[in-house]
Amino acid sequence: METPSGIKDSIPAWIKFSVQAPGEIPYNGIYYEPPEVEKYVFQHPQPKRPKSLRIYESHVGMSSTLVILHSSLFHVMVLFIRMAKELWMQKTYRRLASEMYYKRMDRDVEEIGQESRRELAPQLVDFGKELNLKKSDAQHKRYHVTNFFAPSSRFGTPDDLKSLIDRAHELGLLVLMDIVHSHASNNTLDGLNHFDGTDTHYFHAGSRGYHWMWDSRLFNYGKWEVWCLGFYSQMQDGIGCGGVQHLMAFRFDWCDINDVYSSWLSRFRSWVVGSFSKRSYWRLAPADAHWIVDVDSSAPSGPVSIPSLLVVQVSILLGTTVSGMPTFCIPVEDGGIGFDYRLQMAVPDKWIEILNFLDVSFLTCMVTCIGEIRVVVRLLLQDEEWRMGDIVHTLTNRRWLEKCIAYAESHDQALVGDKTIAFWLMDKDMYDFMALDRPSTPRIDRGIALHKMIRLITMGLGGEGYLNFMGNEFGHPEWIDFPRGDQHLPNGKVVPGNNYSYDKCRRRFDLGDAVYLRYHGMQEFDQAMQHLEEKYGFMISRHQYISRKDEGDKMIIFERGDLVFVFNFHWSNSYFGYRVGCLKPGKYKVVLDSDDKLFGGFGRINPSAEYFSTEGKYDNRPHSFQVYAPSRTAVVYALTED
Repeated sequence: METPSGIKDSIPAWIKFSVQAPGEIPYNGIYYEPPEVEKYVFQHPQPKRPKSLRIYESHVGMSSTLVILHSSLFHVMVLFIRMAKELWMQKTYRRLASEMYYKRMDRDVEEIGQESRRELAPQLVDFGKELNLKKSDAQHKRYHVTNFFAPSSRFGTPDDLKSLIDRAHELGLLVLMDIVHSHASNNTLDGLNHFDGTDTHYFHAGSRGYHWMWDSRLFNYGKWEVWCLGFYSQMQDGIGCGGVQHLMAFRFDWCDINDVYSSWLSRFRSWVVGSFSKRSYWRLAPADAHWIVDVDSSAPSGPVSIPSLLVVQVSILLGTTVSGMPTFCIPVEDGGIGFDYRLQMAVPDKWIEILNFLDVSFLTCMVTCIGEIRVVVRLLLQDEEWRMGDIVHTLTNRRWLEKCIAYAESHDQALVGDKTIAFWLMDKDMYDFMALDRPSTPRIDRGIALHKMIRLITMGLGGEGYLNFMGNEFGHPEWIDFPRGDQHLPNGKVVPGNNYSYDKCRRRFDLGDAVYLRYHGMQEFDQAMQHLEEKYGFMISRHQYISRKDEGDKMIIFERGDLVFVFNFHWSNSYFGYRVGCLKPGKYKVVLDSDDKLFGGFGRINPSAEYFSTEGKYDNRPHSFQVYAPSRTAVVYALTED
């Protein structure tokens, strides 16, 4: 096309398919319109909206132990089977959109033809039914998206994606599409940046349109082009445009509006360092005199209106934000923004804060010609410094009836350069002392115990849904390092790569399956948590009461639904005859014990013991019963009917 800066070859913004030519880095747009006889026709209706969300976050290209780039078919075979076994009901986290991460395969990958993939899919479905696979959903996610409507060609064609979603629907699985409305790839050759030769066709001009930390462009929601690209669907003869068409064409069941906070708040979009409060939502920024809230994004074309546009197309809307924005999960007809769930992003931050305490006091020096030097002191909090009230406050810090998806960690903590909860707890001991035929260490015992407790209390108190990243359920010991070559910086320095290795771009599920390793007990505990929710539905219950937050005993006790949760975070003290308040009278039994030997514990609690309540107020509850609470354990009690 002719642009103000000359002739430019751009990939159409609504391209359905894009591939890399051999030996080339940029993607090329492909006109994808197969003959009618080859187009995939959906066979199965979309499942009904589930009551409880249990989300398993997975990534297609690294979904097994093999050191290769995996296909969608391989993803179905490996992950669906695992989810069925472990009763994960709600979501497979998929990377579908074409992105700016260019990877070179350093080995041959055996590919399965299009027809072979589709012919084998029904067999996988039948196998899944034998394993009693129920509800799940699938999602794509990348921050640096180049072609918003082109499913990643690494995993097959758009019709292959339709086939996969249809087979998921046959199993009752829900499929989620993650929409990144706030920003796009900075690429100019194959992305939207400088699409017409200017930097303002889709984005804000200058610094307001560039996110320096993510090296990405920020959309201008006041422009008609953005309105059509991301949000608008004008149905004429069954043809729509924008994000809604994507939901309709592929029959996604629900979507995650990613990074909503960044879309609204222009100051946080630019990551300006400084204090920020809810009061400053609407005050003027002194530097450039535009609103802290991006008023363009609050216009009818902005994210505020997204739920009203999508509500007729999807059953569930999930928003990713840490803003605490008022009315976020209030229905549109009641004056709210209209999301169904909010991703509880403050919870994993709290756990990392506890496990890797950051001293907020800085030693600051002003040095001539050098500038400001900041020395950050990192300390590990000792167990006795863990504050029970602080943990409970973070897990319950949400508005009444505002549904949240809680999680202890996600892919962020698993990436190279960061640490998972398991690695913070057990560090290098994980490499030498996880075999059952070897003696354990105090660090391993502590790590396994706290890993189970952190995940259970997050699921029990953190929200109305739960998310886990693939492999973290059993304490995956390796980080994720995508294949990459050496990076040559403008200043001449070279950042070493990994020789395009796939060795750390995989998930070691074999470790969790190995009965001779301690990882297996952690995996069994995660499976038991899913069974507990499946049977009692405590996450969707409105009844939640925290009866004890004892900083001295390091005890947390709460009711959720018909269950009573008892957590003893003390590092050495075990309590005999510890009184636990309860709402209902009767006989209680243990339904989940983190100290069970099956889960890598010490088996200090009798699983067949019965606990009878007594009258009289205790911890502001009308009844109570006495239990044995060993150190570093979490035990769940249920009222029996007999």
